Amino acid sequence: MSPVPDVVITGLGVVSPIGIGTAAFWNSMEGQASGVRRISAFDTSGIGPDFGAEVVDFDAKEFVKPRKSLKVMSRDIQMGVVAASLATSEAALAPQGVDPERLGVVFGADMIHCEPEDIANAYRRSMVDGRFDFRLWGKAAMEEIYPLWMLKYLPNMPACHIAIAHDARGPNNSHSLAEASSLMALGEAVRVIERGDADVMIGGGTASRIHPVLWVRSMLQEVTRRRDEPVRCLDLGEQRFVHRLALGSFGCIYYPAHTERHAAVRIDLTRDLIVGTADTA
Repeated sequence: MSPVPDVVITGLGVVSPIGIGTAAFWNSMEGQASGVRRISAFDTSGIGPDFGAEVVDFDAKEFVKPRKSLKVMSRDIQMGVVAASLATSEAALAPQGVDPERLGVVFGADMIHCEPEDIANAYRRSMVDGRFDFRLWGKAAMEEIYPLWMLKYLPNMPACHIAIAHDARGPNNSHSLAEASSLMALGEAVRVIERGDADVMIGGGTASRIHPVLWVRSMLQEVTRRRDEPVRCLDLGEQRFVHRLALGSFGCIYYPAHTERHAAVRIDLTRDLIVGTADTA
């Protein structure tokens, strides 16, 4: 039996409420900067708190090529693709630096919610005397909704777009387990290398909780509206939560430790077992 290779992370990419890129993220961490601020993505009037951990100054056009592919990317997907791009750059992963058949992707994603404006016209056409009529929906949806609409909201699309962008033809998988998605994806990326199915893996996760649909839904949950005392996310006694973009998005590049690399080792991963669900992880 062949020995299990040690696996290391050589590149990190971060898109988060406290910075885009590892340098900005780390500087904010050292300075104890908060990512919670007044929401600018949409009008929160009447639908809950007006603050959360929003990623600002994010422009996917600076990173995503070709730009026309942005038409089929939700914000969640855009952040995932950009995070992976930042990670590959930091890892100095050259286009011909690894056999495409031995380069894989495992990415986590939360539920990706539809933007209201994407279906608004179809919905309006299905209303009769102030009530929604399902009999009208089929025709209205076919005529009003962008034909590739579904591709913007499938949780496996971050891994898909990342693989296309980096010509990764090796193992490809997605995890949708709420907050546990990224951790599960990272664990699987390590396992793929350990069992010899890939030489390099791009792993990570992406999620956006800054969304009007989720904001309305939050009215049924214990979302804090207080401004007199900060929410302490890692405090065992904290009972409140703030809407956020989780980490926003992050990507990691894994290599077997013995592989020739052109970037410094960020993290040396020993063998660990990552199992669980969104309820237990």
